[in-house]
Amino acid sequence: MPALPSLRPATRAVLMLVASIGFWSSNVVIVRAMGDAISPWLLSWLRWVIALAVALPLLWPAVRAAWPRLYANRRPLLWLAFSGFVANTVFLYVGLSDTTATNAAALLSLTPAWIMLAVCLSGTRLMPVQLAGLALSIAGSLVIVTQGRLASLLALDFNRGDIFVIISGMAWAAYTLLLRRLRGHLHPMVLMVALMAISVVMLLPVAIGSLWLEGLPTLGLSGWTAVMYVGICLSLLAYAFYNRAVSELGGARAGAFMNLMPGLAALESAIFLGEAFLVYHLAGMALILGGLWLASSRQAARFAARCLPRLHST
Repeated sequence: MPALPSLRPATRAVLMLVASIGFWSSNVVIVRAMGDAISPWLLSWLRWVIALAVALPLLWPAVRAAWPRLYANRRPLLWLAFSGFVANTVFLYVGLSDTTATNAAALLSLTPAWIMLAVCLSGTRLMPVQLAGLALSIAGSLVIVTQGRLASLLALDFNRGDIFVIISGMAWAAYTLLLRRLRGHLHPMVLMVALMAISVVMLLPVAIGSLWLEGLPTLGLSGWTAVMYVGICLSLLAYAFYNRAVSELGGARAGAFMNLMPGLAALESAIFLGEAFLVYHLAGMALILGGLWLASSRQAARFAARCLPRLHST
């Protein structure tokens, strides 16, 4: 059996993506299980403090050597840290206090659609089949947000937690697109450490405010073990794998792997949290994944290329 380093770069990137999505699917389950035991603001800060404390001593020589390039790219680094490390984390954790892990994972699978929408808004023309796929995916998210009662759209009756999770996915889409622009400028591990450090500084005021208002959380051994898991596996390893994979495959292809998350998280939620997987979850996820297939599948593009001329000729 060949060793992992002997694999092709694209194969290694795919394996890294699968591992990172596996970690992140457990993220929504763990944070949901912790409930109100710790403030989402404090947990967001702690995860990056822990990850930075582990990574910085190991990578300090490389970070110091890359300082001129880090400083030259300081503006995009600030936006990357804010979108992918601060906004994505905070909105997800705040949202999980008001929605289920199954809902959160299903809505996060919409992230590739937000990436396509951002690409479209930036001036890139999408094929009709891609626009149809985008619309179908967004319709799927609405099915989940409204719990299958689409009439509640007229009354603007939404679960606040679901809305926050959607915003978290949008922030991650922005991060993925911005990350692609720095390809080749910085080593993925150096970039990750820099973003962690910036995020720790950005989140420090809200972490202090959380401690001031609520005090130090009393989590017990299992709770602090979960926090350490979030900091090391979900923050350090998952982001390192994802950043490396994006540099190899590109943002659009990497974002498509988010489709693995809802199935994994739904399974974990049912096993560990006892959450029900309802019909509207299945319907919404089917629409989201079907829409993403339409928007990104080569087979769908070929099908559209064959069908559209026929439609125009009738």
